Amino acid sequence: MPSGLRSAARPTVLRALACLVILFVSLASLAPATFAAPRPSEADGEALGAVSGQVRDRASGLPIAGAVVSAPDLNLSGSSDAEGEFGWSHIAVPPPYLPITVLVSAEGYGLWTLRDVRVVPGDTLKLSVELGPDPVTITVPPPRAESPVFPPQQLLPALLDGFGGGATTPALPATLRVRITGDPYCNLTLPYTVETVDFKEYVKHVLPNEWVPSWPWESVRSGAMAAKMYAWSIVAAGGKWPDADVYDSTCDQVYNPAVSYASTDLSVDFTWNWMLHRSGTLVRTYYRARLYQCPEELIGNCMGQYESRDMARNGLTWDEILTAFYPGGVLSPIVVQPGGYSLRYFGNGYGDLDRVKIVIDSPPRPVDVSGDFTMEWWMKAVPGENDAPSCTPGGENWIFGNTLLDRDIYGAADNGDWGVSLADGRIAFGVAVGGSGHTACGMTSLSDNTWHHVAVTRCCEGLLRVFVDGKLDAEGSGPIGDISYRDGRTTSYPDDPYLVIGAEKHDAGPAYPSFSGWIDELHISNISRYAGEFTPPEGLFTPDANTVALFHFNEGVGNVIADSSAAVGGPSTGYRYYGGVINGPEWTEDSPWYVPPPTPTLTPTPSPTAVFGDVPSDHWAFHEIQALFEAGYVSGCSADPRLYCPEASMTRAESAVFVERGLHGGGFEPGLSPVQVFQDVLLDQWYARWAHALWVDGYTAGCGTDPLVYCPEVTHTRAEATVFFLRMLNGPDFTPLQPTAARFADVPLDTWYAPWVHAADDAGLILPCATEPDRRFCPEDPLTRSMAAYMMIQAKGGLPLPTATPTPSPNATTPVVPLAPSEEPPTPSNTPTPSSP
Repeated sequence: MPSGLRSAARPTVLRALACLVILFVSLASLAPATFAAPRPSEADGEALGAVSGQVRDRASGLPIAGAVVSAPDLNLSGSSDAEGEFGWSHIAVPPPYLPITVLVSAEGYGLWTLRDVRVVPGDTLKLSVELGPDPVTITVPPPRAESPVFPPQQLLPALLDGFGGGATTPALPATLRVRITGDPYCNLTLPYTVETVDFKEYVKHVLPNEWVPSWPWESVRSGAMAAKMYAWSIVAAGGKWPDADVYDSTCDQVYNPAVSYASTDLSVDFTWNWMLHRSGTLVRTYYRARLYQCPEELIGNCMGQYESRDMARNGLTWDEILTAFYPGGVLSPIVVQPGGYSLRYFGNGYGDLDRVKIVIDSPPRPVDVSGDFTMEWWMKAVPGENDAPSCTPGGENWIFGNTLLDRDIYGAADNGDWGVSLADGRIAFGVAVGGSGHTACGMTSLSDNTWHHVAVTRCCEGLLRVFVDGKLDAEGSGPIGDISYRDGRTTSYPDDPYLVIGAEKHDAGPAYPSFSGWIDELHISNISRYAGEFTPPEGLFTPDANTVALFHFNEGVGNVIADSSAAVGGPSTGYRYYGGVINGPEWTEDSPWYVPPPTPTLTPTPSPTAVFGDVPSDHWAFHEIQALFEAGYVSGCSADPRLYCPEASMTRAESAVFVERGLHGGGFEPGLSPVQVFQDVLLDQWYARWAHALWVDGYTAGCGTDPLVYCPEVTHTRAEATVFFLRMLNGPDFTPLQPTAARFADVPLDTWYAPWVHAADDAGLILPCATEPDRRFCPEDPLTRSMAAYMMIQAKGGLPLPTATPTPSPNATTPVVPLAPSEEPPTPSNTPTPSSP
């Protein structure tokens, strides 16, 4: 800068926390160093929080006016308005949060109680209250990040293969099916209902329970992606449970429709259009409180939540955090935005943040224009966000505006320099050569929250022009001569050889403010393209022979800004430097051509009609039995009327049928037995061919060996059932490890079945028979047909639940029932060790 106006004020730029960022380079590949400023809730002392919500009738969904809402811990109370809405603001909250209880009552309704919900500093707690005739009490658990236990139900082997069910580029689901228990902890014995939930609302009401809302934005955003991708991959794989995709508990993800936060909702919205995949297969994004808590089989598909917090505090963005923990994962937009993306700047003029920097030298880049040129771009600014004073024509007065483009040189320039700013909301465009400079001041205010096309040109022996939306807005005579950055120029100021977008490049102080607003589509040419009024382009810029740099800003994620000009000597790649009091520049879908995505139409899942007269829809195994019938595995115990006999005990004859269909498919029919294998199974008995097929497949050795017998009328015990279902899940040669600690009060470690019961519990195949006062399994009790149905579904990795009345199987002639174990009952001598299969 010839006049040296800023030279005395410019400090040497320091890189805060550079050493700490280096610690994470092994986890993520970084563009230029960034720093994410702490959120208000991370500051010392108290900050302010808020609560807002709506009260509705549970049955109709209509708002309830006049409901009394109180928070005794805060000494606050009020009532809902005509829209059912209520709220409190300016709540003093000591970090990291303040747990409170909220009570809601209304005439004719039961009391609604929400316990231990957290008010977070710098955030708004959002409550959705549904009142019904009965009292409701909801206890909010700590976020999953503070509860590191990994439930084995998350690791069903059938769900681990491929981590995405093999689904290639599946559509984002509009809804998903959730087993609702109302209890946040994984307990498969609890009664539940299945609800079809809007998928985005599901993720919004999961994220606060899985991540800590007060953590840095970038960590919470990575958590929003992890919560979404986990559920999406399960939906794409056909669901995890026979009648539902996920549980509302730590079996999968804690879903609480009553609670969300403004910050977590924004994080879900911000990342919603992105998919994490490997070659089109969705990444199943497991996570634990700490990385070391991730099971070995999940390394590379498991995030450490506290590590994500620390990485965000040290400058990594949400996309960098994701690709660090899920290596090989690629982020792709779900819906390709017709108008692309843009960058939103927030006026953070310090610390080398909130800007895009484009290298112009070493070696020289074509973006370094020297004589005539055109800079054109699209921009939007909000009233009141750019407070620089009005522009004074002449000299180098452009430097006092909110900087849009800065190609300055520290001190006196040996060639020349130039820049563009927003002064009192109007364009200020200046060029300086040697000791001479001139600023052209525009007349049109652009601070109106509207996209505008702006072009500045230099031509004809220094003539400067400003165009707004294709109309001439200002012009003036500037200095002539070469204004490029001299090739190979040495400097003590590291930001000299850059063109900087959105900020004064040297962070010289508040006298030279940064820009707050949106910038999109920067097109730089080595000619003056416009001399009079013109029509701005209706779409993205296209390069031609005079284009030296073209930035569409359509990456949407990351820090690398591609140059699409294909100019000789290029590309002139840009880099985003992200951070600040409000982190910027932020990727947004806002653009001059933005088209909102279509709103998905929710199609409720119809409730299935009960098939069996003795298995009503509120039976605990209703969904499992329905799924087995639809898949052709069972026909029932009676045809007219059609019954299932859910509480009847399983016989070995019945088990043979289901075992074989479990192995070969629902429609499997074995051929007739050519020889009599078992002395007690005559060839003319209906189950002879099934017992023979079971023998041929290596799943039975009989119940006695001298003579060889099958014991078709003997019932199976629950302990014996664990053997068969584990071998169905893992193969006929599977043998479990000996457990070291008992989990069930009635399963001593020295029993033959202890390893099998513990392994079945690990695999999520079984349910306890009691949980109070001790957890019990009842190993010697007969296996009921309903429990066999449940175990079969788990061993098969889940079967889809029918959504309409099933059609009876054409082969429904014999009692086909849920499966029994491959391990046989004790021999008639009652020896404690079962025979080999």
